[in-house]
Amino acid sequence: MRYGIFLMFIILIGFLVSNMQNGNTNHDEHFNKETKSMFITITSSKVDSVQLEKVEKFLSEFLPRFQKQPGVNSIYHFDRPDKGDEVTVVVWESADAVKAYRQSELIKEAIEFEKANNLSVTREGYPLKYKF
Repeated sequence: MRYGIFLMFIILIGFLVSNMQNGNTNHDEHFNKETKSMFITITSSKVDSVQLEKVEKFLSEFLPRFQKQPGVNSIYHFDRPDKGDEVTVVVWESADAVKAYRQSELIKEAIEFEKANNLSVTREGYPLKYKF
């Protein structure tokens, strides 16, 4: 999905700029064995103005519980109401943590909400290559 790749690119550029501003240009020292097992997922959906309020209410209740899911390192969520985009990026400790979540009751709750509200959702996952 083009938004997912674009978002990952923006995050990476932000890390690089931040490190360069701090005088740190040796990126090899930031790559470690732990990073090799980390995983990132991107969930995106298209929402219309009618769905937007329901989605925001659901996320305000869902994301705090999701954050407690074993293996979740961090969660980032953004929206672009003018474009109808809702995107959640999650950094996981491992691909196994993602697999466990995808078999959990919590994801079933999200999927049921998506179906009940006729949301078009895309889920992607990638190994995290660099962490600064």
